[in-house]
This record gives sequence, structure tokens and C-alpha cells, in this order.
Amino acid sequence: MDSVSTAGQLAKLAQGTVLHRWVQITVGLWIAAHVAVLLLAGGQLPFDRPALAGLPFASQVAAPTLLLIETMVLMAVVYGLTYRRDVPDLAARAPEPRQAARETLMVLAYAALAQAGGWLLGPALGYRPFSFHLAGTLYGCTVTPSPGEVATWAIYNFVAFAVLPVLPTMVLIYCILIPRYLRLTGSFTSTVLLGGVTYAAMHLVEGWSSFATAADTALSLIFVLLGYLGPGMFRPSSPCAPAMPGCTPSATTRSPRTWLSTRL
Repeated sequence: MDSVSTAGQLAKLAQGTVLHRWVQITVGLWIAAHVAVLLLAGGQLPFDRPALAGLPFASQVAAPTLLLIETMVLMAVVYGLTYRRDVPDLAARAPEPRQAARETLMVLAYAALAQAGGWLLGPALGYRPFSFHLAGTLYGCTVTPSPGEVATWAIYNFVAFAVLPVLPTMVLIYCILIPRYLRLTGSFTSTVLLGGVTYAAMHLVEGWSSFATAADTALSLIFVLLGYLGPGMFRPSSPCAPAMPGCTPSATTRSPRTWLSTRL
């Protein structure tokens, strides 16, 4: 009986998700992005990804969609294992909508500035633009990062994303922003999508990206979104545990500025 009930709940959840307006918009944009890739790439992607260089063009284009399907399956598994648990009131961890909107913009603005600093600092020192991932981490790279590049990348990211804001990425997105997204949208589905978009935006410039031409730039940005949307969606689907440092309801309810003052 329980298995039948679980299957029914999953079916109902899946139906509601598919019919959600922003899910349908996301599907439309996903298809449009793939059409753009086919038009811009000319059968070859300009990325520095030696680990994938031997794969056919079609396989490289299909990979993000396969990853997204895997993410959806994992979400279903997690839901099946945890549906009996009480759903935490994430929105209660955020302040009233006006303050939540202001704080959300502040956090996103800081994250954008910190990323932009890495994009400028790397080339200024003769290295590649700095992002969350060191060049070559995921797919290898043609030119191995020098010790100086590795050290500078590590120091910059540690200072910009940990020391100054005292907000590691997981805390910044999934403990600070996710409750505020839910407070502002009132929709779990929209919140999960926003979590995915935010996670992708935090990796906007990767070591494998190419910005040699306008077409290369567009392809790089498209593949960042396609590649990181799914993983970013999966993380907010499982609310951060109260035991995580800085992730208690009281910490996420207070404004980032107030919370930071208590951490410093």
C-alpha cells in the first residue's frame, strides 16, 4: 500500500512540475539553447576540454541533457526516500519579502563582483581568468596551470569567497539565497530552478571556455548554463542541514550583514 501511495505522490508531483509555467519556459529555453549551439558551432565546439575531445560532436551536445535526466532521477530517489519526513519551512528562515529582495540583490551583487575580480586578476598576471574551478579540473586542459597560477587562484578564491564574506558557496546559495528565493516566489519549483541558475552563474567563466569570437563566447556561456543548471537544481532540492555551520534557521533568517558581524 505504501509503495502505491508513494508512486501516486510521485506521479502527482511530476505532473505538477511539468505543468509549472517556469518549468515549461525552462524547457523552451533549453531547446532554444541547443538550436543555437547547432547554428553557432558548425559541428565543432571551441572548448579546451582534452578529456572530451575524442567524443563525437553529437555526444558532447547531448551530454548536458543526459546529466539533467540523471539529476531528475536522483531527485525522484531522494523524494521516495524522504517523503515521510516533515518538510522544513524554508521561507520562515527568510525575512519579509521587501527585505529578502534587498538582501538577495546584495548577496548576488557581491558574488558577481568577486567573480569579475577573478576574471580581471588572472589575465592581468598572465594567467587564465579565475573561476570557481581551476583550469583543467574537470576536463583537463592543453596548457597545464603553473604553480603560480594554482597558488594565485587558490588564494584569490579563498579570500574572495570565504575570508571576506565568510560565505562558502554552499552557504551563500543554499542557506542564504534559497530561503529568500522561496519567500519571494512562494514556489518550491521556482526556487529549485533559481538555485540551478544561480549555481551556473557562479561558474560563468570556466578554464575550458573560449572567448576568441562572439560565437565562441555565446557557446561558452550556453554550455556553462546547460552543464551547471542540473547539479545546481539538485542541491536546493535537499535543504541544508541545521548541523551545517552557519546554516541554522536563526543564521539564515538574519540579514547577511548581521550574520557576518556575529561570525567576525
